[in-house]
Amino acid sequence: ADISMRPVESGSLEGSITVPSGFVDLRKTLFLGFPDEMFGIGIFMDFGKDNRLSYVIPHIPGAQIGITASARSVDGRSTTSSMRADASAKVAMTIVLPEPPAQLEPADKATGLDLLAQSFSWSAIGGGGIYVAHITGGGLVSDSPTYALFHSLDLTVVTDQTQIDVPDLVPLGLRKVPAGASFSWIVDGYTAVKHINGTFGSRARFSRDVQAPGRDHGYGASALRTFTIR
Repeated sequence: ADISMRPVESGSLEGSITVPSGFVDLRKTLFLGFPDEMFGIGIFMDFGKDNRLSYVIPHIPGAQIGITASARSVDGRSTTSSMRADASAKVAMTIVLPEPPAQLEPADKATGLDLLAQSFSWSAIGGGGIYVAHITGGGLVSDSPTYALFHSLDLTVVTDQTQIDVPDLVPLGLRKVPAGASFSWIVDGYTAVKHINGTFGSRARFSRDVQAPGRDHGYGASALRTFTIR
């Protein structure tokens, strides 16, 4: 059968990106996709520092054009926002990169903490949302010439609050982590879901939900902090 082809028409995308104060290394990625797709095909990346959006884009009926923008701060935090719209002749976008969470307590490199008495808190992500806090660490319980016994904790908590407490997991079969053990913790914030009831228990299902097809979303990650327990 004969195949008839014609050139893709051009459209324009105009707009702006608002970046939190103190954030640098602005990156913009343009992609083309369709409403039922989670991800699209990357068109090009722009590493320029200009917050203004002005691009020539393909104008394809039924398709969508999207932008993912990201930036980072000198203290190790990062922020990302993704938005999409119909790939029409003229597209306007205003993208706001959310202020990511910043840990408040405990202080970075704190020592001698009581893990079960210590609350972990952070600032809210810009625009509000839900959080995934990760606490991980451990230490040697016994070290002999023939074997080493290492007890660890890897805890992930999904919450719509800005504070969590570590539960006592020993009654559930987890060995007590030894004194002096080192830990690290980080907090991810998501703006697409505003309440914990809008998430799923599985991290994989959760990731698909906050980045669902057609859903604009923002993401912010805190810096990595460390502490030791007594």
